[in-house]
Amino acid sequence: MENYLTNLINNKQLSHANILVIDALNGLTLIDKLIKQQLVHPADYLINNEIVPVTINDARTINSFIQKSRLASQIKIVAIINAKRLTTEAANALLKNLEEPPPSTIIFLTVEAIEGLIPTIRSRCQVLWPMRNNQQIDSLI
Repeated sequence: MENYLTNLINNKQLSHANILVIDALNGLTLIDKLIKQQLVHPADYLINNEIVPVTINDARTINSFIQKSRLASQIKIVAIINAKRLTTEAANALLKNLEEPPPSTIIFLTVEAIEGLIPTIRSRCQVLWPMRNNQQIDSLI
């Protein structure tokens, strides 16, 4: 598990759509470190870390961010922390970008339990268990 995400990135095993089964705080910390340590730099990113439900309007904002043009060398990262907050309408609105995002786009959804997401979301994402054996966050990147 050492350098979990670094190894996935270096070995080109990180999917364009990923579910991190991890608590919200550690998920946010992990994604923040990923960006700050420039493993996916230069990066343009959007992190949804609110405590309220993710609505259809939020999903449209996320989809717009994903689709907007960017520099060819730039990676775009979208993270929805505690993705069980997705309303059914918001989840359905994100499906196309989860299945076929533009090139160089990486989407992270964090959940504490995989059952917190609807099956259509789960089927379009790679499921990662970064904290499976009580790993420390520092050993994951």
